[in-house]
Amino acid sequence: MLEPQSTPGMDLNASTPYISVGLTAGGLTGEKEVLHSCPNPHVSPMCIDDEYDGGVEGIYGCSMGMLERNGWVKHQLPVDARKRDKQHKEDEYRVIDSEDEVDYENHSIEEEGDEEKAQGPFLTSYQSQVHSRFVLPVHVSVSVRPGREESVRVGIAHVNGEEWTLQRKLVVPELSKLKLVPTLYSWVNPTIKNNLLPILYNASKQNISVDLQNLMIRFGTENIFGFALGKKLKTLTTELPEDPLALAIDATVQSFFKRLFYPNFMLKFMRFFSIGCERSLMKNHQILNNYITEALEERKRRKDETSDDDLLWTLMKKVQVNGHILPNSAIMSTILDILLAGHDSVATSASWFFWLVMNNPRVEKKIVNEILTVLKKTRGKDSVGSKVTDSIELPREEEIQEWMEESLSYEEINSLVYIHATLLETLRLYPSFPRMVRYAIFDDILPDGTYVPAGTDVILSLYSVGRMKSVWGEDCLEFKPERWLSADETRIERPEDGYMYAAFSGGSRTCIGKYLAFLEMKSVASAILLRYKLSPVPGHQVLPKLFFTLSMKNGLKVNLKRRDLAAIL
Repeated sequence: MLEPQSTPGMDLNASTPYISVGLTAGGLTGEKEVLHSCPNPHVSPMCIDDEYDGGVEGIYGCSMGMLERNGWVKHQLPVDARKRDKQHKEDEYRVIDSEDEVDYENHSIEEEGDEEKAQGPFLTSYQSQVHSRFVLPVHVSVSVRPGREESVRVGIAHVNGEEWTLQRKLVVPELSKLKLVPTLYSWVNPTIKNNLLPILYNASKQNISVDLQNLMIRFGTENIFGFALGKKLKTLTTELPEDPLALAIDATVQSFFKRLFYPNFMLKFMRFFSIGCERSLMKNHQILNNYITEALEERKRRKDETSDDDLLWTLMKKVQVNGHILPNSAIMSTILDILLAGHDSVATSASWFFWLVMNNPRVEKKIVNEILTVLKKTRGKDSVGSKVTDSIELPREEEIQEWMEESLSYEEINSLVYIHATLLETLRLYPSFPRMVRYAIFDDILPDGTYVPAGTDVILSLYSVGRMKSVWGEDCLEFKPERWLSADETRIERPEDGYMYAAFSGGSRTCIGKYLAFLEMKSVASAILLRYKLSPVPGHQVLPKLFFTLSMKNGLKVNLKRRDLAAIL
């Protein structure tokens, strides 16, 4: 079994539950194991016998409803159809010719001496290689299977058509880079300074370990409630209390996940009799809905005396968008969607970031040096109190302590190029959402020649794409932030093809909270690594957990040691 370099303690067999419709979890599991990872042990999954090299394994018959059809019908795509497809807009998709020698749809890992192969994750190897964008925005038109959104009303990530267009135009401007500056100073930085750092300080002083993933979940939940509703839940304290709203969010997300394992008729049955995951979903959704309704009514009562800049108040001030009057239901569903999507996605990414960094001292050293270099430029002073330059003498220890009294500013965070590259590399190997599902509303033919019947769910394994040798090279399993940097390591250089890296989806469905996520992650990463050296608790095993997000099954237990910055400088 292949194992990613520089990622000790990882049991890659634990990744197999993420496999469906012939997709591999990182291409690290053999075909036989893939087929036995069907979530319903009472149904035997099947694979097409006349499979051609690199093609699609059609796994069906299980209760997940992932592939509710009889099988794939494959035929060649006519030449004129290929020419037609090439004429589509560049921002939608393009064809990668075979001479590029890049195969975005087929993955096969072969280790010398151990010929374990894995096929997938997208479609097939073909004379004209087809980029994943063929699947994402064009050929598979909607993200939600009709009939699965009936029990609750949620926002932009779970709607389609005109409703999706309206809600996206409503929210996207409020998540632009400049609009997020107040969020940093109002919520993210105060949460770090007043809540997170005291917990870490007490743990290091008492020489006890902490579950960093648990802290990151609470950190993300506090920030998303602050950003969306202007409220703090107060879950990130030394006592680590539970909050009914945080629990309701967790239960709602779990219910959404469990619904994937049932066909539509079972969901309707459970909904009618109010049992199982449908009962839990409606119950916890009602708790969240009531809370948002109360917040909405409260804002209406004091609208003339508030100057709040949270998302709820901002949306309430938007009377209409493109001529559409905004009903309360649109505002509420949008807020709910932000809460559900943002409460643990940042936590998941940050947890994998810390785990990878603590196991890669070279990367950790470069991150700390970058933070200190930025702070020396922005906060250091010479003997007469003027701003310093790179050539000044080293600062005294007490001056370093002054640097750390406040969290990094927006400008300082934007200067952290290497941390940004490290986060991108983390998301390449461990995307917050390891797979995406797209639903075909019409019969279609993908440019590789695969026929997709209407009603088919197409599952895209982002976890696998991030580990393809054909995409990322022979070092695809290495944790290497430098792959995202220019030659002089002064700026980020993303791949020309945006769909090589789809951790935040792509096209018109690109994650609207991407900038907020990076703002949170860079802020908390710099705050913790500047102050503490992290090390995994001996014997603690880090394993991925089967869920919407790629969280850690056993959490992330770490020890903290105060970092001696004076010695570094």
